[in-house]
Formats: sequence, structure tokens, C-alpha cells
Amino acid sequence: MGVKGYTPTDIYALSEKIVKIARFLRHSQNLYDNPAKPVVTEQLYPNHALQSSVGFLSKVAEGERNLWIEPADVPEVPHRVISATEVYDSLQFDIAELQRVKYRLGLERYFQVQKSKTPRTFSDVVATLEYARELMPDFSVDRPLIQYPVESLKKRPSQVYAVTLVILRKLDRLKAMKGIKKEIVPPPYIEGLKPMHVYQKGIEGIEKALRLKKEMGFYPSYVPDTPFREVTPTEVYELILRLDAIVTMLLNRAGDQKAKPYIYMLDRPEVFGKKPSDVYFNVWKITRMLDLISGSSYTPNETYAIASRLQKKVALLARHLGVESVLKSPLKKVSGKTPKDVFGKVLELHQGINRLQKRANLAVTDIRIPRESVITPNSVYNALRLTNADLNQLLIELGIDAEEVLTFREYKNKKPDDVYALVDKLVREIDGFFVPQNYRPIAPKVKKGNGS
Repeated sequence: MGVKGYTPTDIYALSEKIVKIARFLRHSQNLYDNPAKPVVTEQLYPNHALQSSVGFLSKVAEGERNLWIEPADVPEVPHRVISATEVYDSLQFDIAELQRVKYRLGLERYFQVQKSKTPRTFSDVVATLEYARELMPDFSVDRPLIQYPVESLKKRPSQVYAVTLVILRKLDRLKAMKGIKKEIVPPPYIEGLKPMHVYQKGIEGIEKALRLKKEMGFYPSYVPDTPFREVTPTEVYELILRLDAIVTMLLNRAGDQKAKPYIYMLDRPEVFGKKPSDVYFNVWKITRMLDLISGSSYTPNETYAIASRLQKKVALLARHLGVESVLKSPLKKVSGKTPKDVFGKVLELHQGINRLQKRANLAVTDIRIPRESVITPNSVYNALRLTNADLNQLLIELGIDAEEVLTFREYKNKKPDDVYALVDKLVREIDGFFVPQNYRPIAPKVKKGNGS
């Protein structure tokens, strides 16, 4: 056993996945004459398994060369005792190279790792890898190549929407398994949203799913940040796939062992003509379902944290434009504020961000944050998320690197009053961007003398 505790049975499961991918690639070239499986040779060890893994990689590299892509570097097998961990890592590298081959052919298909029901040995691993090597096509240049446009692998909002439909069905089932009869209040629909907004909402969904995951006995997990650049529909798709994987895990924990992640499903819903706003609407429903199932909502501490992040970004913008004097606006203490009061102030902040965007000649849609009939802490958080996405787009457009402020700080003992005061300060700071006297004077550059 290796340092991480990998057993021959664990490694065998990976080798079986390699067989499935190799068979898939063989069949993709209309080669259905599968070779016979080799006989298992007993008493083999990790060294033999690593040799077989490298031998399989050599076959993959040959195929990559024939596909006119950079072939994988095939390492030499060290002349020493090999650990199980090294074999496991080698198989993971083999799988990564197979992914490159699939991508080159314009194909997308994923295969689950399925643990063997009986204990396996390194002899079984070697036999399986030798079989995979025989299955793997060499894509010889003297045979027709069956391939599809790589462009087809780029995701569109409709494909992201399809994943959200499956997640909603899974959450409906989880809700039923928990005996919850209450229904969510449908969220409002917001026109003109972009992938950046959907990505922000997807992060919120992952935050809430991970919170529920922790409540159901799992260890805490990392919440991703929004990339500080334009976000593509493919990146949104990958993020929502992660959300689906977490929800599937929750469903498995609740007792539904048949539920599987979206990437392994072959009977996926077909969806056409959807926009980022449609995807956002469904992700918003997902977040409300997660709130309902967990029985929790955002606290003033969490809302203050995102407002604080906005403040840091506004400070970066002010320094970039030479108007840092606006940052001296004092924090005005208030009392007795409700989520409805804070929400109204966030709407003012969002309007201020839109003014900045238009001043920068940024092509923006006039996004309006809807005012719901009942304003909750979640309403405030959602509005700040949208505002944060708009500010991100402005900073990206102006070439301002805000990676340094992406770290989330935790706050304690915050109240709606604190959130209101901070957002109010931000509103006044942004108003200051439109006051000429606030700008730093441009000092003339002094030419260096020639020494005469």
C-alpha cells in the first residue's frame, strides 16, 4: 500500500476506467473487433503494474502522433521498488492523455470509476492494462479518421440550462425524501444577464450546497472564486457540473444510490434557444431549493463580507483613476435598519455601478434588480452578488487586476445596520467619482537634464 493508502483494488478500478475509454475510442473509429482478454499472470507487483501503465501510455503517444498533436512524454520505469501511489498517479496521467485524444476528435464522454466488488491484485491490474493497450486504436494515417468539430465541445447557455433542469429534479427528490412539503417562492426573471452573472449565482449555489453537505455529515469543502476576466459559457457549464456533483452526493447520502452525476448520464434533456438570463433564473431556483431543504439563509455576517469585498474593489478603481480622495468618505453609523432598508441602499449602489459602466463606454445591458414583495436577508445578498458581477466587468474592461481582493474574510456579530452603513459609504464614494474636484491633479513630467 502506498503513502495515501491506495490498494490494488483502488488501482484496478482506475485500470477498468482506462479500458472503458480505450474501448470507446476504438468504437469511435468503427473498430468493433475487440481483442481477446489476456490471461492473468499471478504474483505480479507494483513494478509490473507501472511497466504496463507506461506501455499503455506509449500506445497513446503513438496515437497522438498520428493525430498530429504533441505526443505525451513516455517516462522510463525506475529501477527500484515502486509504490502503489506511483502506480495510481501513473494511471491518472494515462487518463488525462486519453482526455486529450477525445478532445482532439471532438468527442465528449465520461466514465465513472466503479470499485470492484471483490479484492483485486496487481496481477489483475497488469492484465487489465494490457487489454486496454490492445483495445487502444493507433489512429494510423493510412486509415480514414472519424472526427468531429472541436468547436462543438464549446458549451452554450442551452446546455448549461439542461444541467440545471437535472439538478432541480434531484433537489425535488431530495426534498421529497426529507418529507418537506413547502414549495419555494419562484424568483423574478431578470433580462440582459451575462455569463459572469450566472457564474456568480452558481458560486452562491455551491456555497449553499456545501453548507447543506456539511450539515449532512461531510467535511467542509472549498468554494471557488469568480475568475477575474470574462467568463465563458463553457466555464459556467463546468461550475454548474460541480454543483450537480455535490447535489448528487447529497442525494446518495440521503439514500438514493442510483443517482449519478450529470456527466455520466446519456439520457440528457435537449434544450434550445436559452440565454444566460434563463440559466440564471434556474440557478436562482436551485439556491432557493437549497435554502428550503437546509432551513437556513444568509446572515448579516455573510452579507457584510461581500459588501466588504465590493469596497476593496471600489478602492482599487479609485486609485486607478486618481480619485482616491473619495475613499475618505466617513462610515456613518445607523440603527434600526431592516433588510428592506439595506436592499434599497443596494439598489442605489447598483445604479451607481451602472453609471460608472456607462461612463467607461462599457457595452452593458440595463439590468434591473427586481424588488420582491417580501425582502429577506437572501434578497440583499442576491442583489449584492449581481452588483459584484457588474463591478467585476468594469474592472476587467479597465484592465485592473483585483485578484488580491478575492480572499473572503469572515466577520462576526454584524447586523443589518453595519451592512447598511458600509453600502451607504460605497454609494457616496461612487458619487464622488463624478465630482471633478476629487481627482488628483496631473503633475507635469520633469525631463531629465543632460548634465550640461
